[in-house]
Amino acid sequence: MADAGSLWWPPFAQVSHELRTCSAEDQLQILQKYEKYLTAGVGHFRQPSAASKALIQGTAPLKLPDGGTFPPVSEVASAVLQLSADLVLDEVQAYIILARSSRHWVRDRGERWLTLSQRTAVHTLYYSERLQLLQIVQDLLEAGETGGSEDLDTFLQSRAVVLETEACRALLSSLGGEGLPPLTPGAGELAALAARERVLEQRALLSSLILLYYFPRQQATPARFLELGTAIHAHLLLPQLFHSIVARGDVQSTQKLGIVLLTEMLDTERLVSLVGTGEAPAPATYAFAASETLSKINGLVSSWWERAQALHSPLLLVWAAVLQLLQAGAGSEVEGARAQAHAELAGQLGALGTLCALSGLPGQTAAMTEAVNSVQLSAVSCVLCAFALTPLAAPLTATSEIVATLCHLFQGEAWSAGSTSPRPPLFLADQPSLCEGLWQQARSSDAPLLSYLDGLRALFPAFPSPLYRLLAALASSPASAAAAVAYFARLPGLATLQALDGDVVSLDPGEGTRVVAGRDLRLDAAPSIHVPEGVPGQVLGTPPGFLELPVTWATAAGRHGAHPDLGLVGWTLACPEATGFLILIERGLAAQDALRDAPAAPAAAAELAAALALVARVVAADAGLALDLLHIAAPAAGEAARGAGWPSGGQAAGGADVLTLAIRVLAGVPLAGRARFGALAEDAATAEDGYDAMLADALNVCAVMVQLAPDRVVRAVTDHLLLERCWSRLARPAGPGRDCACALAAIRLATALLTHLPSSEVTEELVARCVLPLMTLAPQDPFGPASCQAMAARLRLVRLALTVPAWEAAGPRLLRLLGLGGAGVVLELGGAEALLGLARRLVEGPALGAAPPDVEVSGRDLAAGGGGCASRRGRGMDPDTAGAYAGDGRRSAAHGLHCQALAALAVAVLSHKRLLLALEPPEGSAEQPLTLAGLQEARATLFLASALLRQEGHWRAALPGALPDLRAASARFLSWAAQPDPEVVCAALDPSERAAAARPPPHAVDGGWHRALAAATPASAGSAFTWRVAEEVWACVAAALAFQLGSAPQVDEQEAAALGPQWVDADAARELAGGALAAGARLRDAAPGSAEALSRLRHCVRAAASAKALLGLLGRELESEEVARLAGLVEFLDRT
Repeated sequence: MADAGSLWWPPFAQVSHELRTCSAEDQLQILQKYEKYLTAGVGHFRQPSAASKALIQGTAPLKLPDGGTFPPVSEVASAVLQLSADLVLDEVQAYIILARSSRHWVRDRGERWLTLSQRTAVHTLYYSERLQLLQIVQDLLEAGETGGSEDLDTFLQSRAVVLETEACRALLSSLGGEGLPPLTPGAGELAALAARERVLEQRALLSSLILLYYFPRQQATPARFLELGTAIHAHLLLPQLFHSIVARGDVQSTQKLGIVLLTEMLDTERLVSLVGTGEAPAPATYAFAASETLSKINGLVSSWWERAQALHSPLLLVWAAVLQLLQAGAGSEVEGARAQAHAELAGQLGALGTLCALSGLPGQTAAMTEAVNSVQLSAVSCVLCAFALTPLAAPLTATSEIVATLCHLFQGEAWSAGSTSPRPPLFLADQPSLCEGLWQQARSSDAPLLSYLDGLRALFPAFPSPLYRLLAALASSPASAAAAVAYFARLPGLATLQALDGDVVSLDPGEGTRVVAGRDLRLDAAPSIHVPEGVPGQVLGTPPGFLELPVTWATAAGRHGAHPDLGLVGWTLACPEATGFLILIERGLAAQDALRDAPAAPAAAAELAAALALVARVVAADAGLALDLLHIAAPAAGEAARGAGWPSGGQAAGGADVLTLAIRVLAGVPLAGRARFGALAEDAATAEDGYDAMLADALNVCAVMVQLAPDRVVRAVTDHLLLERCWSRLARPAGPGRDCACALAAIRLATALLTHLPSSEVTEELVARCVLPLMTLAPQDPFGPASCQAMAARLRLVRLALTVPAWEAAGPRLLRLLGLGGAGVVLELGGAEALLGLARRLVEGPALGAAPPDVEVSGRDLAAGGGGCASRRGRGMDPDTAGAYAGDGRRSAAHGLHCQALAALAVAVLSHKRLLLALEPPEGSAEQPLTLAGLQEARATLFLASALLRQEGHWRAALPGALPDLRAASARFLSWAAQPDPEVVCAALDPSERAAAARPPPHAVDGGWHRALAAATPASAGSAFTWRVAEEVWACVAAALAFQLGSAPQVDEQEAAALGPQWVDADAARELAGGALAAGARLRDAAPGSAEALSRLRHCVRAAASAKALLGLLGRELESEEVARLAGLVEFLDRT
């Protein structure tokens, strides 16, 4: 017997499961058990060898570490050697992966070449094993970063060197194309699989290295930077042939991580900290400070120049900053010249814009996102420190790009002056720890960032938009929002754009910049604020490009061009704490007036959107801060001076406040300012996004204020039709993902109104305005997680509306408008009207409707598809049949149908306990009889679960334990249905059922559930009702087996046994298969021409086919007679 112990590995899905579910006390033991695989990583998978080939061509079984064996290999040697060559994988390991993927084929088929579909299945499983192993290591590193156990921390720290070494070795190997099949475009499905695997492995390895260096558990060395920098430049940043057959998003995210890793290895945080404390960087304190190291790395970076692209520019800029800071400490003119050369090239390639684009890595975990964003914040800080970039001295475009990058890193926001995308993409999480760390000055490397923020405040209120944006990004938690408000309250003075004439008196003849106010100077856009006569100031100059852009909309001289000699003056005066928000309110109201003037619209709209973004973030973070802001109101006189043209609703008694600003945006901008707002953007899509984001911010402000000023919000909603206006806009055609933030905000406001107002004040009119318009909407991006969230919020709003006394009878109308009772969704082979029907019933209550209709499909489809399971098609069936079935393409791509599927997913998540209750096996006693309604609900639940397997990722994210719970519940139901001689009582509940109980059965079918249910009737003759109940039992069995098959994880027989209650018992599956075949044969013989009997026969075929496939997964099989009987029924169905 040949020993395969050194080449064997445990299924890594099982390892991941053990680590996720183990107790803290057992974690170290499990880590030590699998240490060999965790530290070796994908290096455990070897390349082909002569020794392994000899074992494969021998006749002895392979001995496994756990004492088990694999069957003799020689019978399938040709297939194994083919896989070994395909995957560039050790022959024994190729056999192991083949046996795990197709155990029944290995046992039954003998020596033959694998078909393309079989090879694809095996390749997929092999690649998933590699990725699962890398994901385990990354998960452990993330757990160590976020406060894992002491044992885990010790384990990782003691093995950091080997983890880093193996990850670098694997990354270099992957980048160089070693260990994976050669990749060429157009080589077919296997090449596409291999190409995607290479990119995903590179991404996982880069992520692990970033986490290793971030803690840091391992310090990056210059030698490692040279090694990885060379490979990443040549094989990742430059275009590769195989990139053309990989999804663009996968390639781009991997490239971004490569740039982040190299940036992190330069350790800019340490360098900026040293410079900030006045300590000159030296090799002992900063590894890259040695002259020889600088020369080598500079040579590497310089070698990129010839083929440098935009992706290289952030690295060129950061390296230029490092050289500049080192030159400043050492006084080397040579390093300064090198830094200038790198910086100039980086600028030509658009480094700041590229850095902004790199600052968003959606799809990462919270720990990974924090690590990546922290690295990039240190890089930005290094650049600001090295080149003394300030908002006053830098070009306006540079300021816009820097602010956009910082916003994206702190909040997930991409914004620039001249852009109308003010809000972050949904589900790109805020970074409260980074925000709070900046306010607390937790890192000395953050000093340049705070200095830059001070520079933006020095331009207020002349150019407030960047300050608003950055403060909004930094207000991601109650603590950081309070810090942002306090910072905004501490204004050191005011900056105004003034005509340098008699109103401003110079104190320094000639070139001096000191001035005083020659008279009281009122701010044009904030009339309640003025600079008193005699206040000293200083002419600051203007940022390059400042006067060329229409940012001077709020200054009369700037608007009309009457005074070309404009200057930016900073006035030194003590400002009350409320001054900042008072100016925000008044300028915001003035911006709405300015939107009537097309030339002034872009800057005015950008400022209005930025102001609302800041207010929305602050009030959402803390209700106490919201109340404080509500007490800041512009004088009524200033409000009256605005004249007619804007709705007056929502005004506070003492003047206009932040709620007034939000209400007027909602009531006026959708009608008056839409075209003007579009002038901001380079394209219409960007303008639409920014416009919807501004509406979302205004809606969120109103939602928070419902608790603080309910009368004003209700009056605005009813008098000015705020929600109708917004929802009418949302109903327009739009691009993917453009309306989710606005839709969620509208739902949030409607929910707040129905929740916080006394029930006596919630009138039918208010509910109609809150709910009915929204029910007609469908999300524009049905596949995105934001749409799932919007659907769930919409369902919660419906449930809330159904509790309003005035609308108790409105449920059916609301639900019809919600779209859950529409034409239905067709997912794969199963009709999913049951899915939607169940969703509707779960919302309305326990009332049960008709059973779902059957979908006409052939017998062979039923036998091959295992009953129409929706997710992993063809699991456990003959590979040729599975390949044909996978290409069948029976799916609906209609947009609205996917929306309904996501709506049903939201229902499933919200009603998980009810779903589990529906699958509980009925007692069938006289006290708790078996009912047709209960079986129909169980069947609908199983259809729902099977159909929603297409949304498995969203399902697991929303409720991680849902799928295992439902698998265990379906297994219990199947064990109940497999009883050999059940004794049950069934009860007819409604008039139609009682009428059926009085009629004889349509066909004389004896045996199984038909006989068991008939035994409880007079003379044990049965009835049309018991016949229908028996058929419903078989329909439930077929649906439960299909769900078991569709959701089955890829494990072998031993691993399946370890999963315990999630699997149907093998004996029960065999019993059900036999019972289904017997019932099917009786139906065929009793009524060969009956359409009703054929419909019921399909359930039996589904059940038998699914049971056969499940038995295959469990290492069992049907008797040959049963297989022949199944084939006969399939043939009968096809013939009839």
